[in-house]
Amino acid sequence: MTPAMNSTRRLSARAVALIGTGAVVAYALLAAVQILVWNPQAAVPGVGLDQIYADVAATGESMAAGMVIAFLAVGPLLAIALLVGAWRRPEGRASVVGVPFLVLLALGAPAYFWANFGPGMALADTFFVSGGDHSAWSAPLYVTSGLAVLALVGHVVWNRSSRQWDCQRNGGWRSGPTRRGGPVRKAGCRERHDDSCDESKEGGPGFGGRAVDRAGPC
Repeated sequence: MTPAMNSTRRLSARAVALIGTGAVVAYALLAAVQILVWNPQAAVPGVGLDQIYADVAATGESMAAGMVIAFLAVGPLLAIALLVGAWRRPEGRASVVGVPFLVLLALGAPAYFWANFGPGMALADTFFVSGGDHSAWSAPLYVTSGLAVLALVGHVVWNRSSRQWDCQRNGGWRSGPTRRGGPVRKAGCRERHDDSCDESKEGGPGFGGRAVDRAGPC
């Protein structure tokens, strides 16, 4: 890899890490505002937020704002740790660097559900409303998590297809270190022979002193 390509790769990895961290932080902030501000206001329209919190406290319930913020902060903290790691060692491919951030975004939906469970029940017990979402701003959270799941699935399928195509293009074998006198099987290719193989063909040493057919794609 040339120095220019290496520099571009590092910039791409860092850029993906920055974008991923920003997305996770924005997700957590939107979830916190949705749970603690917009949803209570939508659940009890016409009543001020301070009054809503006071009425909840008067019935012995709590919106648990501190716990909600602490719970939702886990994702951003993990994202920042990933950013630091990618910044110090940006040699990885951008597509690989982005995978952990997609995982965090995919887990955002269940995290939001559990963070909203307590405050939602407090609103339900106080104002006799549903404990679910009343504000439409939860939709972008679920959509983002769904897109992250689709991106992860696409990443896995693409990698698998690329390995299989590369394996077939190279005949299922790659040059390099040898094993028992034969070439090393390329990662992702299925085995063609084992110790019980009875098929033999000239072309190289095989198992048990017999030649092994290595022709054809994996």
